[in-house]
Amino acid sequence: MAKSKKIKKNNTIRGKREKAVAPWTKEKLLRVKAFLDKENKKTIPQKDRKNALLSIQYRMEYYLLTNNAEIRKIRPLEEFLLSSLKALNIPFKLFALSIDTTDANLKKYLSGARKFNIDLAMKFGAFFHMPPELWLNIQVKNDIIRLQEEKKLRKAYESYNYENLFLSR
Repeated sequence: MAKSKKIKKNNTIRGKREKAVAPWTKEKLLRVKAFLDKENKKTIPQKDRKNALLSIQYRMEYYLLTNNAEIRKIRPLEEFLLSSLKALNIPFKLFALSIDTTDANLKKYLSGARKFNIDLAMKFGAFFHMPPELWLNIQVKNDIIRLQEEKKLRKAYESYNYENLFLSR
C-alpha cells in the first residue's frame, strides 16, 4: 500500500480512532429545529429597520399605482416621511439637520409653502435608501390629483383664454 493514509478495518487512520457519529434521531432533529426557531425569532434591529422602511416603500409604490379616481384622500409626502422617521425612531429636527436644512425650512416644503424639488428627493432617497424618484413621484401624483379636483371648478378659469385677447381688439 502507498504511504498515504492507510485505512484499516477497525476505522482507524494512521492509528487514530475515528469518532463514530450517531445517526440523526427524531429527538435530535427536534432539538435542532427548536434551536433554529428560537434564533430566527430574535430580532436584529438593523433588519427590523430595513424591513420597516421596505414596508413604507411598498405603501408608497402602491399609492403611486392606484388610479387617481380611486384615491379618496391625498397622502402627502409628510405622511410617508413621518412614518419613515417613526420606524427609525429619529426626531424630525435631527432628520432635517442630517440633510443640511432646518426643521422650519423642511416643514415649508412639506406643507407646500415651498416646492418639493429634486435636491430634496435626492436627499430623502439617499437617507432612507429608497429611489429618489419615488419621493418626487408622490409629490407629482398629489399635484395631478389637485389639478383634477380644480378642473371641476373650471368656470373660475374660463376667463384665462388667449382667444379673449383677439376678441377685444
